[in-house]
Amino acid sequence: AQPDTAIGQPAPVFSGLGFDGTPTEIRADGTARLIGFFAHWCPHCQRELPSTVDWLESNDLPDGVEVVAISTAVDEAAPNFPPSSWFAREDWPATVIVDSSSGALTEAFGLTGFPFWVAVNGDGTVAARVSGELDVAGFEALLATVTPGGAVTESAAGIRLVTANDGAQIQENPPANLVILDVRTPEEFEAGHLEGAILVDFYDDDFADQLAELDPDVPYLVYCRSGNRSGQTTPILASLGFDDVADIDGGIVAWTDAGLPVVTD
Repeated sequence: AQPDTAIGQPAPVFSGLGFDGTPTEIRADGTARLIGFFAHWCPHCQRELPSTVDWLESNDLPDGVEVVAISTAVDEAAPNFPPSSWFAREDWPATVIVDSSSGALTEAFGLTGFPFWVAVNGDGTVAARVSGELDVAGFEALLATVTPGGAVTESAAGIRLVTANDGAQIQENPPANLVILDVRTPEEFEAGHLEGAILVDFYDDDFADQLAELDPDVPYLVYCRSGNRSGQTTPILASLGFDDVADIDGGIVAWTDAGLPVVTD
């Protein structure tokens, strides 16, 4: 098998809401995390979630380590809907974050199947990624890959997901030197973009090099079509030392759905 190129790279930094609306921010804060992605309709997830609950009830996590669940790929016509009821029935004891309807977090973390686990060190770097159902030994092996502590990376601390309406507030009341960064294609940009945005095409071969030419010391508002490309852009920005980046959850689709304006000039 080919080595996972994500290992050692900065994990996406994000914020989100739980089923009850409680906000949670996941960033490089010294806490190591096992982040599990679960779909309520997935048979493997239906076994993995209670298995993880059993382990957490019977064992103590190492100091400085926590487990976080991401509820994603919601289907109203599928079993165990709504997922909030499923997690409640299984007595999930840890943090849950609800992914966007576009699956921005699954895209940002490179999900390849369900369930999907990402082990993140305390310094915010990816330690391991695993797709598929884990037995107890597999879960404990994954747990052994993470190292808590480490320097908190200021570059990651200010990278966050924001709603379209929050993004509009940033645009309307911009901090000094705000850059609005569109990472879609030129064709998408010409069809409609946020006023004042600059374009850096995610699909350009030298995309990362173009990002490196931008000023890391000013604030950014980043978006794409649905949140997928921007979600993959923010870890690159973090690795380059950008310390104030707001990523619009759901992209320009969410923006226009909220009735917010775009320009075509």
